Amino acid sequence: MKTIYLQTLSLRNFKGITDLLIQFGQSTKISGANESGKSTILSAFFWLLTGKDEFDRKDYEIKNTLRKELNAQSHEVEGVFLVNNRELKLKRVYMEDWQKPKGQSQKVFKGHYTEYYVNDVPVSLTEYQADVDAMISPSLIKLLTNPHYFNSLDWKDQRRGLVDIAGEITNEDIFTSMNSKVTDFSHLREVLGSGKYKDLDDYKKQLGAKKAGLKKDSEQYLPRIDEAKRGLPDVLDWDDLAKQIKAKKARVEDIDQQLADYSKGLQEKQKGITALNNEIFLKNTLLDGIRSKIKSGLLENQNGKTSEIASVQNQIDSNNREVSRLEKEITSKDEMVERCKTEIERLDMLIQGNREQWEKINAEKFVFDENGCVCPSCKQQLPVDDVVKTKAGLLKNFNEGVASRKADEVRKSDRSKEQKAQEEKTLQSLEQAIEDLGTQLKVTKEKVPALAQQLADIKELAKNASSIDIEAAVTVLMDKNGDALNLLDEIEELRKLVKIQTDALGEPVTFEKEKAEKATLNEELDELKEKLSRKATIEKTELRIAQLKKEESATAQEIATIEQKEFEIEAYNRAKMDILEKRVNDRFRYVSFRLFDQQVNGGIADTCVCEYKDVPYKTLNTAAKLLAGLDVLNTLSQHYEIYAPVFCDNRESVTFIPEINSQIISLFVSPADTTLRVEAA
Repeated sequence: MKTIYLQTLSLRNFKGITDLLIQFGQSTKISGANESGKSTILSAFFWLLTGKDEFDRKDYEIKNTLRKELNAQSHEVEGVFLVNNRELKLKRVYMEDWQKPKGQSQKVFKGHYTEYYVNDVPVSLTEYQADVDAMISPSLIKLLTNPHYFNSLDWKDQRRGLVDIAGEITNEDIFTSMNSKVTDFSHLREVLGSGKYKDLDDYKKQLGAKKAGLKKDSEQYLPRIDEAKRGLPDVLDWDDLAKQIKAKKARVEDIDQQLADYSKGLQEKQKGITALNNEIFLKNTLLDGIRSKIKSGLLENQNGKTSEIASVQNQIDSNNREVSRLEKEITSKDEMVERCKTEIERLDMLIQGNREQWEKINAEKFVFDENGCVCPSCKQQLPVDDVVKTKAGLLKNFNEGVASRKADEVRKSDRSKEQKAQEEKTLQSLEQAIEDLGTQLKVTKEKVPALAQQLADIKELAKNASSIDIEAAVTVLMDKNGDALNLLDEIEELRKLVKIQTDALGEPVTFEKEKAEKATLNEELDELKEKLSRKATIEKTELRIAQLKKEESATAQEIATIEQKEFEIEAYNRAKMDILEKRVNDRFRYVSFRLFDQQVNGGIADTCVCEYKDVPYKTLNTAAKLLAGLDVLNTLSQHYEIYAPVFCDNRESVTFIPEINSQIISLFVSPADTTLRVEAA
């Protein structure tokens, strides 16, 4: 437990107070008329500790507004505290900042600055604030010194503070206090232990959302069921409808059968006529074949003359071309014969030349001049032996030369003879060929007159054939054709049979009456079937209604299950609410707090309302508010284990204040005291 005791508070040049020193006791009474400085004392206390006034305004109206000449001096607040018997002196000094710029003779106002002192030692703001925080946390200064501060907070902040005071409420605390005959809260225990949800409100929101969706769905079922019921057709005698349909279908089938029987009989009768017509068609086809054949023959005969003329003309042209070819070939071979004869004459001349040359060589004699046999060196006559030997050698050479040249002439002559024989053979062959070609030429030329006559004859015949009327000729020939005449007779007989059988069919039956009856029956059947189909519609709709009711019941059951879970949550919250309110309210002597509101819809909403004798704080009179505020402040001081100086403003309106452990500084409005009067006890 920490006790903060304010021993003295001095103000110098602060908000209109020039110099004031107050010494406090455990209970201090400060009296003064309005604007005598009572509220300034309160502002100075808070400015000393927080740098703001009691309304959280920083450095607001600290300076003197009436005697501004004093504002150049320092504005000071100094307090001496006894914190658990340890003295702590705090001083905060607010100064104007005047500086003389270079080149100017006058100082210029630059703003303000603040100096801080702890136990008369200048310190920084951080160091100063650290000593203040060590004494009391900034968040608790107003809470533990101003009786009205807690109730001025937002209700949510008040509630958080009270819940903090109440301490942790465990699930076991809550379940132990809960008692129900319908549930053991096992599901809720499981939910809380599952960790699936952020908190119970999160789970409750999810249930609410699901229930809202289900309710929305459930609201749809009744209109849908009513709509389905409104759409139900009237119930008819379904068995009677079925019987009527069966009877009318049977009559329709009878009529169809009657029409089918007539159609079948007619088809059988027409089948014989069709067979006769097919036979007529077949015979006409044969007749057309005969006519076509006759006509084709006539046309072929007419067209054949033209082909024959072309053929004979081709023969004539071909014969002429053969005559020309033979004549050219004979001329060519005649020329070859002349060349052969010339060559033979040349070869005869060569053979004769060879023969004359051979005889000339053969007639040559060996001549040897023995006197001419001398040594080439010395030019002397050679010896006889050498002469004989030389002669023999020369003779030999002579003879061999003669023989060789004669043989050469013989070879040349033989070669010419061979060539001549070949030429003579060729000449003979050519002469034979010329004779043969001449024979062929003669035969070919002899064909020309006959072909020319043949061509003239054919042309004459063709000229006569082109003037014939083919169709008339066909008619004439058809009248003379036995097969054609037989077919015409057979066709005529068949046509007579067709006419007889067609006449036997008589006039066709239209069955108009039966068809009209059938049309009426079908219309009646459609109407009856439409009525009968309503039965299926009714059955389908009734099934749909049953399904909707089933779904409606399931949805209702699901909603009931959710509501059961919501009931458990509600019971849990109520139990927690009861525990919380009891724990909170047990801490106070005079006031109580209403932490929950019962909603119109039965739900519970969080709130925080301080009440004194069941009257909300906001509607209390000034005295009751101060009493309630002090009761709250005393409890908070006990909870935070700090007793700080408590300033009670407008104390003159209260005759009784509760006994608290904190130092009490009461500010009284006393019109008689134009200057502050301090009474410390």
